[in-house]
Amino acid sequence: MESNIRNSDPVRTDQTLPPPVSSFSESMVCDTNKRSSEVLRAKVVDSFTHEPLDLVRVGFTIPDQDECEMGVTDDSGELDKSYPEVYGGMMSFMKEDYLTSFYPIDTYDLPPSQNLIGYAVADIKEPVIELHKLKPINVTVQKKRISKCIIPLECFYTVGAIGLIPYKDITCKEAERRCFFDSKDSNTLFNSNPASSGPTSGSSGLFELPDHLLRKQVNDSLTKYNDYYFSETETSLSDDEDVLVVLRKVSDLNNGPMTEDQTIPIFINGPRSTEVKLVPGIYAVDAMLTLKKEINIATEERSVAFTIITWEKDFRYTLNGSKLEKFISGSLKWDEPKYYFEITPEELYTSDQLTFYVPSYAIEDVPLQVEVSSWECAAVVFGYPAAGCREKSVKVNGRLMEDLMMMTDMSQISKEKRKSLDPLWN
Repeated sequence: MESNIRNSDPVRTDQTLPPPVSSFSESMVCDTNKRSSEVLRAKVVDSFTHEPLDLVRVGFTIPDQDECEMGVTDDSGELDKSYPEVYGGMMSFMKEDYLTSFYPIDTYDLPPSQNLIGYAVADIKEPVIELHKLKPINVTVQKKRISKCIIPLECFYTVGAIGLIPYKDITCKEAERRCFFDSKDSNTLFNSNPASSGPTSGSSGLFELPDHLLRKQVNDSLTKYNDYYFSETETSLSDDEDVLVVLRKVSDLNNGPMTEDQTIPIFINGPRSTEVKLVPGIYAVDAMLTLKKEINIATEERSVAFTIITWEKDFRYTLNGSKLEKFISGSLKWDEPKYYFEITPEELYTSDQLTFYVPSYAIEDVPLQVEVSSWECAAVVFGYPAAGCREKSVKVNGRLMEDLMMMTDMSQISKEKRKSLDPLWN
């Protein structure tokens, strides 16, 4: 049962309620007769042009009590006022199309000589308050591809004398390197290079590989060695790719004025751009690139026999495949001071476009499976096929479940390649 009561009586349908009564309409602490400090002068200027700003609304926050409207600046960007005497006061400076700035100040028992509010700024003789103008900038994102090479195993299976054991001995060696690069990434031999016992950086046959990033060694897989390479070539996003870039302003330049918190999410689809409003400052940057395309990883039969050079029995197990509706192909994480992105006034206010670069693992360029040679031998053979061995072709995975772990490595890659991924102003 619901009851609705006004003034200790039930509410009638024809009753008109009086307006609510408040004890006072505004805080008394902001009254003019409470402003007993010395006259303080604030001069507000544009942070880039250093021109004075008029019609800047100046407020004064009294801790745990109220915020007082102190007035607006004149044509000279100045406002002279007395303030309530408090400890822990905070002045605020607000103007349309500018980022709000703050200035902490104790107005209680303020020395008469300390009547100028602001910070020291180069080329300006007296202390001032700087406001950063919000600058519209077209932001676009391009990717720098991470490609893959594999060195699969070529194995020799020797038929045993005991009929119940199909293989008595397994001996494996490295097969030829297979690389999967886009033609724009490098003048690389695309299908195969001479076998190598380790990752190659620089010369590889007649051509040159991009910079080597890391190697994933998967012992139980015939696709044992997986090398990943970083290309400096810039590539536009496709319509199947979305990217979210988040800029978080962590501080002002040169320990300047306190400003309101600013976190800017930027969502872009494909090769397009979007407009955002930025101010100078130092920013932490996060980005995530998503490929909106089905990515499959085939079921794979693995064996502990591939882990060592020889093994009497072939202990196999099946690793189920995976079907992903979309794939997080790239990320960028600059969340430490040495990786922060600095936006200077000179760069921002003289540019129209800003391009970010995100490392992206090109998993779609890696085939689901590739063919390698396998040998069945009637006698023990070490290293190379001989009489009594029969060659056959087997399929090994190009894409592995371990490729999904690249997403955990991508943040560190974005830091190691910070210089190569530095955003570009136009």
